[in-house]
Amino acid sequence: MSEEAAKGKIGIDVWTPMARKASKEVFPNAEFVGTDVLDEAKMVKTEDELNCLKIAYAITEAGMREGLDFLKPGVRECEVLAKVWEKMTALGSEWTQCSNIVCSDPYTTPYRRFTSDRLIQEGDLVIIDVGGYYNGYWGDFTRTYLCGDIEATETQKKVHQQAYDALWKATEAAKPGNTNQDLVPEGNLDVDPEYNLGGVWGHGSGVNPWEAPDLSSWSKEAIELKPKMQFNIEPYSGDSEARQGVRLENNIIVKEDGPEVYSTFPFDSRLLDEVHPLDETTGRKDPVKFFE
Repeated sequence: MSEEAAKGKIGIDVWTPMARKASKEVFPNAEFVGTDVLDEAKMVKTEDELNCLKIAYAITEAGMREGLDFLKPGVRECEVLAKVWEKMTALGSEWTQCSNIVCSDPYTTPYRRFTSDRLIQEGDLVIIDVGGYYNGYWGDFTRTYLCGDIEATETQKKVHQQAYDALWKATEAAKPGNTNQDLVPEGNLDVDPEYNLGGVWGHGSGVNPWEAPDLSSWSKEAIELKPKMQFNIEPYSGDSEARQGVRLENNIIVKEDGPEVYSTFPFDSRLLDEVHPLDETTGRKDPVKFFE
């Protein structure tokens, strides 16, 4: 398409953070309209909307548990996902946030965003990134678990701890008066950007699975955080040489007194050397050490 044809106004209703970035690069002379009004209107949620999001999360959590209960050496990635999808559908999920992702060991770095028929083996890292859909609202969260009754390697613990620490550091910054850019400061995650999906850290969700505010290292728009904003924080860490990668994701609501983390699903403690004080999902409120 010529530059002349790309000029003028282009109306947009829904797009993802990556689509937004790519569209502006491909059509630098075009003016994109429509999204600003919708994005601003959808950022601050009503109580009913927040309740719908929490129900969508609960459905997604049940699917996550079903998948992890099925996970063992010798099952296929697609079989794990089938269990997740079956459970979410049985609980009323009308669709899913994306194709949904179950990827294991060498396909965790770079992060492969689809599910295959690969056989999962003992000691593999397995990323499960899923989301149900309830009453027009979207669930979406991610955990990385170790397959089998086995301890983690030092490399596996390292990449998981990096993603985990980045997740909670960003969560701490989710307070009124801060901006979306405060959640992804330079150096928050010490990892090659090539393996962090271009610096995408998360997104809001609601009637669209990807809403403002964008959480990304390349976002130039600073949006002030206000009570009842909701977004998902999802950092990634990977070791390209060891082919080990971890993605984690929590859903939070900005409150007057700080962030409410309504993703209550636990992390795999075998992959943690230290638990963050704000993380109550493991049943611990103080930092602890594992495998000392």
